[in-house]
Amino acid sequence: MNPPSAPAPTVRPAGADDLPAVLAMKNAAWRETYAHLLEPGFLAAQEAELPRAVEAWTRLLGEPGMEVWLAEGAGVVVGMAAAGPADDPALGPEGRELIALYVRARLHGAGLGAALLRAAVGGRPARLDVLVGNERAIAFYERHGFVAVGEPAVLGGPWGDAREQRMVRR
Repeated sequence: MNPPSAPAPTVRPAGADDLPAVLAMKNAAWRETYAHLLEPGFLAAQEAELPRAVEAWTRLLGEPGMEVWLAEGAGVVVGMAAAGPADDPALGPEGRELIALYVRARLHGAGLGAALLRAAVGGRPARLDVLVGNERAIAFYERHGFVAVGEPAVLGGPWGDAREQRMVRR
């Protein structure tokens, strides 16, 4: 006899009280996703900066039109997305900027990223920046109608030589 399977994660808006768990999950997803792209010291520093990140994201959540969504399964945050208004006339007044979308690796391919993307930007025109070399994410966004525009930009600072590619869905 097979044990009962865990219920599928649910997606809901995140509030300020959720941010410590949401951002801890984001850091874990970064370690899973970016270990081959970023220096280990940079990823470790994100853990030490968690209290500051929570403060910054709390302020961000208070900005007009900004939304953070979380995916939760069995009381544990396993995914997140954040989006706000896109300051881009080409996208029109309904345009959204996807600021973050992360899902724990064990749930890749389960449809959770798509559910978070729908919650955060829906079918509206949108833009995002994706780390060059994150081929899984690039393919995911392309499947959802995003196309690369322009040349990748070097991030610099603690990101070193890492580059981001702008992607847009009109």
